[in-house]
Amino acid sequence: PSAVELGQTVYVTLQCNTCHGDKGEGTSKGSALTSFTMTENDFISEMRSGGKMGSSHVYPADRLNDNDGKNLYEYLKSLTGQ
Repeated sequence: PSAVELGQTVYVTLQCNTCHGDKGEGTSKGSALTSFTMTENDFISEMRSGGKMGSSHVYPADRLNDNDGKNLYEYLKSLTGQ
């Protein structure tokens, strides 16, 4: 499978779709991800710390390893058409 396909699996496994929609379109619970612009390093750092997104987006390495983080990033980038 491609990085995008693997990232989509991570997206569902972490239940990102429950707030951000099945295709990142956004819902009343979470913002759309279709204009995602972070760099890969910033994204993975943000997912480790929660950053501006808060504690609901903190995923330690045992839940989101570096490879899964990279694949999730590729999936999110694919939603923007990049």
